[in-house]
Amino acid sequence: MNLRLVSRGLFLVFLGAVFLLVNLGYVSWSFWWAAFTWWPVALIVLGLGLMLGRRLPLTLVLTVLGVILVAVSILRPAQPPVWFVPWTWERAETVQRGTVDLDQPLPPGVDTARVRISVGGAQVGLGAGAKGLLEGRVSYGWFRPELQATQSGREMVLTLSGDPRGRVDGLFGSGRRSFGPDTWELHLNPAVSYDLDFSGGAVRGDFDLSRLRINRLHVSTGASDLRLTFGDTGTHSRINLDAGASRVVLVVPPGAGCQVKASGALLNKNFGGRGLLVGDTYTSENYRTAATTLDINVSAGATDLRIEAPASPAVQ
Repeated sequence: MNLRLVSRGLFLVFLGAVFLLVNLGYVSWSFWWAAFTWWPVALIVLGLGLMLGRRLPLTLVLTVLGVILVAVSILRPAQPPVWFVPWTWERAETVQRGTVDLDQPLPPGVDTARVRISVGGAQVGLGAGAKGLLEGRVSYGWFRPELQATQSGREMVLTLSGDPRGRVDGLFGSGRRSFGPDTWELHLNPAVSYDLDFSGGAVRGDFDLSRLRINRLHVSTGASDLRLTFGDTGTHSRINLDAGASRVVLVVPPGAGCQVKASGALLNKNFGGRGLLVGDTYTSENYRTAATTLDINVSAGATDLRIEAPASPAVQ
């Protein structure tokens, strides 16, 4: 076997895998910044090759270095300096650190809202409790969030993004950037019906939707830990979850009917409660008769998917 040809092939496979992981949100562009710190590993590998009497191909050395960089960027992410971040020369003024309070009023007569939330790697809490349309606080480590709102008749359209440009479109495709552990605590008004889109990188999310009327929910993240709590609100809800290697917990009240269709490399699925499981589709007994119905589609990587009942209130 020709070691030089094999190493060239491995190097191309590695590059393709890195760009794919970046586009899917598993690895951030700060991976390239790690190369500035860990490049001496290439000298170590070359030295070991000489000690063993082998002249290792450069592509093999770069592949070994790249594998180490990917592992380091995942296990020990580093925040690159402002000048290094791709595609930010013209928007360097947006790179800040701090906390911002959000307060979007609810205009009279508005009863529906379309809300799009885009974050990087973050811990996110979402629930009811706002007196206006949306209230909350974001502690950010990279881009200051921007909130845009427009009204069309009885509908409001909100766009809340931790990166002013949302997704990054460049030579190697589009992808999310996750440069710091942000914390998002958001509250919506329970008097409004919602179409909600949430996208993010590696997210630890607790979405308490038990008091919100959700007509449509779409969640798209990288490797994440998600808990979604639904309520008996008398609404027919369509939910789509698209995640990487994740842990997903769906909390469904007994009075709500639900149908869950799962696809992907599920490591474990635990569809609790009384219902019918056919293949990867679970249908609760009351799905056809309940006032509240949840149509849930889950498309995920290596995922632990569970359905739970709400915890009983503590007895005083």
